[in-house]
Amino acid sequence: MNRVSNTRSSLFLMEIIISVLFLSLSGAICVQMFVKAHLIAQESVQTNLAVTWIQNLAESLYSCGGDMDELQEIFAQYSVRIDDDEAGAGALAMFLDADGQLIRHPAEDMSGVGADYELLVEISESTQAQYYGDMVQSRNNLDTLEQYGGIVRIATIALLDVEGEDIVVSDLTAAGMDEERVIRSVTVDCPVREKGE
Repeated sequence: MNRVSNTRSSLFLMEIIISVLFLSLSGAICVQMFVKAHLIAQESVQTNLAVTWIQNLAESLYSCGGDMDELQEIFAQYSVRIDDDEAGAGALAMFLDADGQLIRHPAEDMSGVGADYELLVEISESTQAQYYGDMVQSRNNLDTLEQYGGIVRIATIALLDVEGEDIVVSDLTAAGMDEERVIRSVTVDCPVREKGE
């Protein structure tokens, strides 16, 4: 009789141990799923923010003919010129808080920004023949390009994740930007009309 009772209690104890192990395994899987869902949601928010601001800047750039001075004038309270070129090219930085709202531009040395994201706009110039290459061979493209002055401004617009006080104060390529900080980047071309057109 005592032997039957010991067998039953050891079986019951084994069932409880198996149930606890199964519950622990299920809990660990659920926690992993919640963490992964949180990371995906955060990445989605950052991507939406990047697409919105990059599209906004690209349209602003196109409306001002790719001119850095005019773009800086549009975002005068929020932008800092970090690289200047007398030809209207260069680089411009703007900073966003965690909600994606622009932060008024910081001091000239850009210390103490307190930003979560950095918008970086770099503009360079090239001839249309070099930039468009074989694409200008068709007659329609040649007719369109004849309206312009032979120069195209190429803008790289990027949204970067600011890690602490680590902000980019030079161009993306020269800084050797690590891919993890760049949330989204796009290149926009804008043919420059000749003066007086």
